[in-house]
Amino acid sequence: MHSRRSLGRRMGVYLLVGIFLISASVEAGLVSALGQGSESMLAQLQGSTRTPTPNEDQSEQTDTAPRFTAAYDDPDVMAMLTELNSWRIEMGLWPLHPNETLTELAVQQAEYVLSLPSIPFGGEIHIGASGEYPGQRAVAEPYLWPTYGRQDRVAIGEIAYIGANEQVAIGYWRGSSIHNSTISSTGYREVGIAALPHPYGHIYIVVFGSRPDVLPVLVEPLEGQMYLSTERYRYSDNHEVMHDVVEYQILPAAEAEPDADAWEPWSVRVDDVPTFTEEFYVALTDGERVVVTTVDPSVDVAWLPENLDLASAEEGSDAEATATAAAQITVTPSVTPTRDPDLPTALPTLTPLPSATPSPTATSTPPPTATPSSTPTISPTPQVDALLIIYNSRSLAIVNRTSANIDLTPYRLVAGDQQLPLTDWDTEFATAPMSDLPAGDCVQVWSWREPGVLSQPDECRYRRSVIFINPDQRFWAAGDFEVYRNQELITVCSAEAGRCEVIAD
Repeated sequence: MHSRRSLGRRMGVYLLVGIFLISASVEAGLVSALGQGSESMLAQLQGSTRTPTPNEDQSEQTDTAPRFTAAYDDPDVMAMLTELNSWRIEMGLWPLHPNETLTELAVQQAEYVLSLPSIPFGGEIHIGASGEYPGQRAVAEPYLWPTYGRQDRVAIGEIAYIGANEQVAIGYWRGSSIHNSTISSTGYREVGIAALPHPYGHIYIVVFGSRPDVLPVLVEPLEGQMYLSTERYRYSDNHEVMHDVVEYQILPAAEAEPDADAWEPWSVRVDDVPTFTEEFYVALTDGERVVVTTVDPSVDVAWLPENLDLASAEEGSDAEATATAAAQITVTPSVTPTRDPDLPTALPTLTPLPSATPSPTATSTPPPTATPSSTPTISPTPQVDALLIIYNSRSLAIVNRTSANIDLTPYRLVAGDQQLPLTDWDTEFATAPMSDLPAGDCVQVWSWREPGVLSQPDECRYRRSVIFINPDQRFWAAGDFEVYRNQELITVCSAEAGRCEVIAD
């Protein structure tokens, strides 16, 4: 909710923004906004505009101590929210404010994907029932997410993951540059999360977003901190909205005008914040405009792993039992969708190959290391113009050990009725084209049931692309396989050798 009035000073436009945290039931897809608190506490501040003091009556303060309400009813969603916020704070960014509309978008897409006979290939996991991408869904009915002046300038990003739990998802996203750029984007301030049951654990859909002139402020009650957000979406400077906050101040009341002498320099985190028991108001300015954010300390919380107990204690034994049951799920992920901020989404996932003999290797133990035919340590400096294929029971990597860039597109690996064209690594997430793989760099493949990101070979300088297959399609672990260049058989690689040189053309 916004209201505007003239300040009669250098600030120009005054915006009142009421920020409400969301209580969401992801599995039902229903989300309800929580109401605001009263203004009684701030009315006692006697006009102070710099640092309001907490309630001085200690007995009364104890009686009215804030009770913290979880942003979501689902403990799996809350766990994901805390991990995302912890990641962003680790990066020096503000935590995310849960949003009802974004949550509905996430739940809708997760339910649609689950209704399909199989997980869509690549970025198609982000395409909705009408063929639309996340940004297109967001601006359409019934969501009508605000834009930055044009329909194609909408601050919406989406990532997805199917796997055991939030820890596995976070572990993969940390190792993926495309996920990393979305989660750590300064263009996003709000979030919606879906975590729905799937045979491999959960399907996670996370939708990030921002709205013009909506600048959430969150409190961290354990440390007495306040997190301020700002506007840095790439199109905000081309629209008549707040952009790049430089100062803030706490106001005594929602209708109070900021004091010209009370501004403090903006920072992501403000320490030693008074313990507010009811809603308070924070003014933020970019030097031209002012946005005032209403903060309810019982719901506008920077949820983190270390303060999650404040919410779980409120949820009761049923929620705690659900969280315990979810923690016992040990099935590892099946596919790893991802999202680029502000652009159509896509996913570096290999189309499943025809079925093959299942690999007998369990993924709960450390990967066995194949014994090389000569010495275990290979110099990273190429000694011959060859591709080096390195493999064990868990992964296969192809390293360009030639002295120049190489075209991998004519090559394919074949084992019986299975084949893996090297062009399959040419996803939109690859950081080099397979037609021009740089010297010393590699590509890699492993099962989508791995519990996290596997290490690249020591012989590889940069890993340029990763794809995933079914665990029973690791043909290199089941027996010997052949390497073809176009229709020509180049060599046969022994499953026991663990590495195989392919003389480059």
